[in-house]
Amino acid sequence: MIKQSSKILSSHFLSLIIPAYKKEKQILENIKAIKNVLDKIRYDYEILVIVDGDLDDTYKKLKNAHLKKVVGDYLMFLDCGMEIDPNGISMLLEHMEWYKADIIVGSKRHAASQVNYSFSRKL
Repeated sequence: MIKQSSKILSSHFLSLIIPAYKKEKQILENIKAIKNVLDKIRYDYEILVIVDGDLDDTYKKLKNAHLKKVVGDYLMFLDCGMEIDPNGISMLLEHMEWYKADIIVGSKRHAASQVNYSFSRKL
C-alpha cells in the first residue's frame, strides 16, 4: 500500500484498488505515474495494489507493500495496465460529489473514450 494523506482539503478519502496481473516490467513505473496524478487531486488517498497470482515478479517488486482493509469513503478500481488514463480519476470524483452518486462506472466503450486496441485484442 502506498498512502498519501498530507492534504486536508476534502472531507472524503479515496481508496484506489489496483489489480496487477503479470505486470513486473511496468508495475513500479505505472504505480508512480498513478501516484503523481493522485498527488494533484484534492482528496486524501491510499493506493492498494492487489497481485493477482504469483506468476512473475510483480509481487516481489511490491513486497514492501502492506495490504489492509480499505478506509476510503470513495472506492475506485483502476487496472495497472494504464489502459485507462488516471487523469480521469479527478473528474469521476467530482461527478460523484456533484450528482451525489452512489456509483459511477467508467467505460472504455463510452463515445468519448479513446482506446487503441491491438488487432489480436480486438479479436
